[in-house]
Formats: sequence, structure tokens, C-alpha cells
Amino acid sequence: MDLCTYGAMKIQIATCLLGLALLPACSTTQTTAQHQTLEQRLTSKYAAADASTVAGELPDGTTKDLLLIKDWDFNWQGDYRYAKPVALPKGTTLSMRFTYDNSSENVRNPNQPPKRVRYGLQTTDEMAELWFQVLPRNPSERNLLGADFAKHLAHLTIDYNEFMVKENPNDFEAHTRAGRAQLFLQQFPQAVAHLQAAVRANPKYDRAWYELGFFYLSIERLSEAQQAFEQVVRLNPDDYQAEGSLGTIFMKRGDMSRAEAHFKAALRINPQDAIARRNLSIVMGAKSGLYNKQ
Repeated sequence: MDLCTYGAMKIQIATCLLGLALLPACSTTQTTAQHQTLEQRLTSKYAAADASTVAGELPDGTTKDLLLIKDWDFNWQGDYRYAKPVALPKGTTLSMRFTYDNSSENVRNPNQPPKRVRYGLQTTDEMAELWFQVLPRNPSERNLLGADFAKHLAHLTIDYNEFMVKENPNDFEAHTRAGRAQLFLQQFPQAVAHLQAAVRANPKYDRAWYELGFFYLSIERLSEAQQAFEQVVRLNPDDYQAEGSLGTIFMKRGDMSRAEAHFKAALRINPQDAIARRNLSIVMGAKSGLYNKQ
């Protein structure tokens, strides 16, 4: 049987940087393909004092400045597009450095007197995000660049969310995000530990159960996968992927009647579910063959 299965949930990234008085925050990544840099996007809040990005070290040892803002203003966050694309060779180390001034000397500091600043989406919180828009010189390397970038973001996701669970071991959402990223990187024991911690902290959090079910199904531990997806359906009856995954489990076991029921349930929730529709056709074909033999 040419069985189709669902994928893991998409990785969502948030960069966490704590702002203290004149504290520099740095991050680096290395390019895997020769490309042209077309645009940058910067995001930070009021505690930032300056922001600079440097094409750190080119393969020949030289450096190339890409952007420098010596006196950061909250209103300057946004897109910065180059008048002429900047060519960067494969192996270039891209760096960012934001300096924070969380003191009373910073006239833009919204906290007077100053207080500890943490990551968050509000203007009184803080963050530092830097995004590059790039165009590979060789179109065939686009997938290579994308795959490497996805791994880089997964590592950032793990770092941030493991920091969060150190602050609060019962942060079930952070456990789930870290576990999801570790599944993507095939760090399976660490992923399962985070996801199990998530469901212990909040047994009603369906996303953690879904990720556990996805992992167990991928390694053919069908009983554990079934238990996890049944929890998802109980907690979130509109999760068509969990219904479809239960159909896959019963299909693998040869229980075509129960597989049919779950695939039909997935399609009632989402009539556009191509995976459930294809698997249902396989099930109906198999059942028809059994009936013909009888």
C-alpha cells in the first residue's frame, strides 16, 4: 500500500534576548551557498541602544559591514533594502550585535526607574530579530540554503524554549516547542522527554499529545501513537490530522473498517484533506478486494 502520512507541526521561532544596562547581544550563522543579500529586517524595542550587522568573516578573512545604526530608535524597525545587492560568498559568517541600555540614562527607556526586561511582544518588553532576504547565485542551491536555514532556526527554538523551561519547568508550551524542534533535528530522546514533560504539566494540551503521536507513529509504536492521537481527538474534536493519523494506524493493522471511519471523520472536518482522501480510497479498494474474494 502506498500509504500517505501527515507531517509534524511547523516550527515557529522567537528570539529571546534579555536587556540589561549596556548589554551586548550577539548571534551568528554561516551561509551554505553563494548569494546576493537584497534586504534586511530589524526588530527591537526601546531599550536597544544600537544595532549593527556584519558579514562577520568572509572566507578570505576580511569583513564587510552590512548595516550600522549607532543610536537606535524604536521607529526605525522595519525593512532596509539595498540600492545594489551585496554579494556574499559561501562560507560567510553573518553576525548581528544589538547593545541594550536598560538604565535611567536611556531617555527612551519606558521603565523609570529601570526594571528587568524580558523577551515579549509588547513595546515594554524587548527582543532582537534580524532577517535577511537573499537570492542564491545558483538556483540549484536554493533548497540547500533553505534546509540549512531551517536547521539554524530549529536550534534557536530549542535554545530559547529550554531557557524558558529552566525559568518555569511547568511551561508546557515551551516544552512542546522544544520537543517539536528536536523531532525536526532527529534528537529523539530529548524530544520525547520534553513532550512527556509537557503532557505531565498540562494533560489537556492537545498539541503536545499530537507531537508524541506523530513520533510514535513514525517509529511504528502503534499502540502508543493510538493513545496519543485519541487524546488529541478527545481534547480537540476538530483536529482532522489526528483523525487521519488514527485511520493510518488502523490501516497499518489491517482493520479497514475502523480506518475507514477515521478517514471519513477527517474529511467531515476538512473536506480538502488530500491525505485522508487518498488513504480512504486505498482502504475502500482493499475492502472491495476482500468482498470480491468472499
